[in-house]
Amino acid sequence: MELVSRIGRELQSRYTFDQLYSYLAAFSVPRLIDGPTNSKWSYTKAALESQPVEIIVEIAKDLDIEPPGTVAFEEVDKPAKPPQIWQKTTQFKLFISHIARDKDKATRLKEALAEYAISGFVAHEDIHPTLTWQDEIERGLYSMDAMIAVHTKGFSQSYWTQQEIGFALGRNVKVISLKMGEDPTGFISKHQALARRGRTAAEIAPVVNNLLHSDERTRERLEISQSKALSRVETIEMEPELAALVQHQHRIDYEAAGPKAAVDGFIYRGVQIESRWAVKSELNALRRIVEALPENIVRRIMMIWCDANAQAVFTVYVRKGEYIPQLSEEVAAAVSAETSGHNGISIEEFDSEPGTPSLDTIDPSWGDSPQ
Repeated sequence: MELVSRIGRELQSRYTFDQLYSYLAAFSVPRLIDGPTNSKWSYTKAALESQPVEIIVEIAKDLDIEPPGTVAFEEVDKPAKPPQIWQKTTQFKLFISHIARDKDKATRLKEALAEYAISGFVAHEDIHPTLTWQDEIERGLYSMDAMIAVHTKGFSQSYWTQQEIGFALGRNVKVISLKMGEDPTGFISKHQALARRGRTAAEIAPVVNNLLHSDERTRERLEISQSKALSRVETIEMEPELAALVQHQHRIDYEAAGPKAAVDGFIYRGVQIESRWAVKSELNALRRIVEALPENIVRRIMMIWCDANAQAVFTVYVRKGEYIPQLSEEVAAAVSAETSGHNGISIEEFDSEPGTPSLDTIDPSWGDSPQ
């Protein structure tokens, strides 16, 4: 395979044998017990001959080696569907361009942005091993709503990241440059970069959210994503006078519920968190509740919702077929520990038919009530 040979030549020119072993191990390529010892080029070919194409392409990307026969993204027919991670999402789609060795930084940013209904695409984390690497990247580039480029040292020297930037500019997609050790180069250098300034991913995420809200190319799409509610609403007809009164009462209830958050809800630890009135204190409490739950319980929950208008009534939606009795116990304990009490908890199966009985109900409990 020509690409493997080129990788071998490049590694031979850069590293000693010990450094070569360590480099390949970073891509989960095991060290050969009886591999060639007279040539790093020969050793690399032997080590990679049984590896999946996706691993080989990933190493080539890290070394800035263009695969033979590669054509520019704009010359490829537009894929019919987005990458797997975005096929069922209604969230804002943000392509996170990064170099391979700094995928951990890109992943932390992706996790922090999830709270703002922003779904980040990190190639090294979000491409399933059985999928063709470059095809999934192309799908991400064609379907992204915006891009953020993580400018760590070496970013500007990468053929792959520069091609991703060029693709975004060709589509007139908003590109945010996050400066993390290197200044942006080329066409995007004329725009002011977002400096890290020692901030964590959690501190940078709201700044990115504000930048997307301030750009007319991304504002509407982001607002739609952040206003999406998973709960179903029944539509009824009523006289205009009654509808006006209901709307007036709605406004009163909304204002009385307390200070509001910037979004109606967000995803944390894989759980959709929502408050009836987007009350900031409730969303914070719901996040603490999810944080308190053990991993084997969190992965079973699709959404947790709080109704301030009913004085702290919680609804927990469980993934289909994932309910276990321990879930009710853990949820009740977490809610009691992280709030002053509640007016009842309902455990429901997500997306069940109307009229389906609850999986479980937990009676109201207040910390200061007599035992």
